[in-house]
Amino acid sequence: MAKIKGTFVTSLEAAPDSEIDEGAIRAALDGISLATLRPILAIGSISYGVLGAGYILFQSVKSPLSIVASCTAGAMLGFWILLRLWHLPSRWAHPALALLACTALFNSLYVLHLSGDPHQATTLLLLIIASGSLFLSTTWLQSVILVTLFGWTAVTWEYGFSSEWLHFGLTLTAATALSLFIHWVRVRIYTRLEGLRLRDAARANELRGALALADEARRKAVAARQNVEEASRALQESEKKFRQLAESPFEAILVHDGREVLEANQTVATMFGYEPSEAAKMKIEDFFIPGTREAVQSNIQAGREGPYSAFGLKKDGTVFPVEVLSKPIPHQGRNLRVKAIRDLTERKRAEETLKAREELARTLVEELPQRIFFKDQDSIFVFANSRFSRDLGLAPEELVGKSDYDFHPHELAEKYRADDRRIMEARRAQTLEEINVVNGRERLVEVTKVPVIGANGEVRGILGVFTDITERRRVEDAVKASEEKFRVLFESSPDAILVSGLNHAVIDANPAASRLTGFAIEQLTGMRIADIVPPERRDEVVGKLRRVAEEGPLFSDGACLRSDGTVLPLEVSARRIEYGDQEGILLHIHDITDRKRSMVALRQAEE
Repeated sequence: MAKIKGTFVTSLEAAPDSEIDEGAIRAALDGISLATLRPILAIGSISYGVLGAGYILFQSVKSPLSIVASCTAGAMLGFWILLRLWHLPSRWAHPALALLACTALFNSLYVLHLSGDPHQATTLLLLIIASGSLFLSTTWLQSVILVTLFGWTAVTWEYGFSSEWLHFGLTLTAATALSLFIHWVRVRIYTRLEGLRLRDAARANELRGALALADEARRKAVAARQNVEEASRALQESEKKFRQLAESPFEAILVHDGREVLEANQTVATMFGYEPSEAAKMKIEDFFIPGTREAVQSNIQAGREGPYSAFGLKKDGTVFPVEVLSKPIPHQGRNLRVKAIRDLTERKRAEETLKAREELARTLVEELPQRIFFKDQDSIFVFANSRFSRDLGLAPEELVGKSDYDFHPHELAEKYRADDRRIMEARRAQTLEEINVVNGRERLVEVTKVPVIGANGEVRGILGVFTDITERRRVEDAVKASEEKFRVLFESSPDAILVSGLNHAVIDANPAASRLTGFAIEQLTGMRIADIVPPERRDEVVGKLRRVAEEGPLFSDGACLRSDGTVLPLEVSARRIEYGDQEGILLHIHDITDRKRSMVALRQAEE
């Protein structure tokens, strides 16, 4: 009931004066009926659900009565869910109620038809009375009652007009009269309340309108007073700003009439050395050097506002560059002029410094051996140094506005531009090795491309620096080939070869050295030379290694202490070398065991 009342009151208060008519009342009644629809559907679906469950328990699941009751409950539940999901316009409230009533009517008539018991007409009595309590539309109520009476008459015709049927017919007629009476009373009450509330709303609107007019008049009066106050404050603020501007620490302000200076701000004292009172007695041209006075006078006569450049003259005779802006101001019937003079000394110094830095940067870019270029976001050349442009047969300025398509085959140009896009999107520098084609000649270049990011964080283009590494790569390949050749000779030599550091620790050894010493190459690496020499000769060997490091190559006899303890006679050739990134000693070792045996055998034969 609270929800119904809220809907009804909302409809009343929302209606303005011009809508106090049947249409407004009808809309409010439809809104009340719509608010009752969902509760009735919920109660009806529960009631018919319980009734269907009873039929199922006491009869069977497939009995007509249980099927009809269950279907009626399901239809009402589905309608209730539909209203939860979709907003039904209030004008459809009574058609929906009529559909609900017809659903219940069909159930009751079907039960009456199956049972043939006139006492079952009691549900029709309740349906007619309930309709009178729910409907606020006489037309739709009458339609439901007529359908109900017609259905009852059809069932009575089927079973014959007995006294019991006629008795319930009279009761049904009485229920119809009662339903119409209840309906008439409800409609009268709600219509009366609607009229009263609409009139109250209209009066409230009139009162609000009067209050709004009074409030508007008050606001206008307050606004007028505020305008006067704001105008006064604005005038004061304007005067304050003018005074602050006049005392600006950045510009010297001179007010003059023709050549005569009338006023000056305090900055004139710091810029020119004249106090404001002293400057007010001077001529305007006194603040400029003789060479620019004529130009200043010409600008005054021509009424030029500027800005224009000149040279100021300080009280102590110092000359400095200035920028002059001039503007006419009417004052007490006279046309005065205000000059704002800005000291350009720092700006000129900064410009000269910037120019010197640009010249230095340009010199560095031109003198560096690398080729340098800059492209915009679309990979269009904006700048290139002479070395880069010379490779393409152009002057640097002729390169501007062109792209890679103008100098390279299409496929190669596509690759260059794809690299540019990838680096700009990644926002990270990258170094690449590329094949560069100039005048039909291929060369290997190392390119470093850097995305150029502006102050606002956007990528402005890409800077490229590349170096021709064709010759360097050729030398590297030659060195690599030489190293490979040395490694082949090193590994295949029949004589043992050891490489030690200057600290006499073995760095590398070939397979012949492993066979000679009996140690695996992995064992030899890291051992000291003295570890594979008989103890009595170790000091001698260490001394000879020091002589090789200090004086140069050495050829000497020697001896090797094998891993099994045997000692072999040797011939050793040693020299200092550079091995990789360090200095060391190369030892070429030849086993002379067989030679010694032959010599011994020869002496024995001679004896």
